Amino acid sequence: MEQVTRTNLPIVGRIQHGEQQLVNHKKRVAELGYFIAKTKNSNMDFLLNRFEEKYHKKKSYLTIQFFDENPLTIRKIRYNQGGAVCYCMAGTSKGKQKISNKWQDIECRSDCKYCIKQEGASKAICNYEGTLKFMIPEISQDRIWIMKITGQQSISNLEAYINFQKYLGNSIKGNYTIFLNQIEQTNSEGKKFNNYVIDIVKAENFNSNNNLISKNNTDKESTQVANKQNNSNSIKMQEKSEDNSKQLINSKEQLDNKSSLDNNIDDNASINGMETTTQQKQPKNTENKIKNYKEHCFLFDTEYKKL
Repeated sequence: MEQVTRTNLPIVGRIQHGEQQLVNHKKRVAELGYFIAKTKNSNMDFLLNRFEEKYHKKKSYLTIQFFDENPLTIRKIRYNQGGAVCYCMAGTSKGKQKISNKWQDIECRSDCKYCIKQEGASKAICNYEGTLKFMIPEISQDRIWIMKITGQQSISNLEAYINFQKYLGNSIKGNYTIFLNQIEQTNSEGKKFNNYVIDIVKAENFNSNNNLISKNNTDKESTQVANKQNNSNSIKMQEKSEDNSKQLINSKEQLDNKSSLDNNIDDNASINGMETTTQQKQPKNTENKIKNYKEHCFLFDTEYKKL
């Protein structure tokens, strides 16, 4: 017969991805979309500082280590303003109820009024809750962290993964990565919500895939930088070519203007020459006309005298 030893675990604090906020005088859990840590007392704040240094970029994944074969426990539990008042472990009908600050055995029934969603309520008062126990090797090798999980899809994902590993005959002990997926969910009233759901994979698989994604992103960024540089060089070459074309056009225009100016000068010179020649020749023509006129008059007079 296997001997079971019960011992108190050195729990240092809790890991969570939501925080309680006071909205309209009511406490509500606000989703963060990344993991945060809370310690039980200030003496362990140095571990909290390590966590914040390691995960200061508000990462949506966490590398953990399971130290036994049953890291996840599930129970149905009911709370009031003072805390838990009754609970029943999953798979059993034996429960505990706090009466006068003392826990007493009770029979947990499916027709319990607290397990049935009342009219106008979003869910029943008594719901499933998961508790995941693990270590964070990058933070500490001798302290345990717990995570309270109330999302039903997150509980189902973890339970299904662990049960399948057991079915395959694999040990649950080892390093894993838990991460948050944002998915769209629909409640019983048909309303749709975007919620963060926890999932789990082997750490080496997650790291391998992450490195591949990082490499692809790096290659993509390098290609984008090279393309940008090539585009910049092309633009510079095009601008230089345009400048050269403009210079050639300007030079041609200057040559054409000069040639036109020379032609104008030549034309003006020819015109002026013609005018000068005309002006110089005009007196000669006048003299000829006067001479002819005198000769004509002379002849006329001569003829007149002969008569």
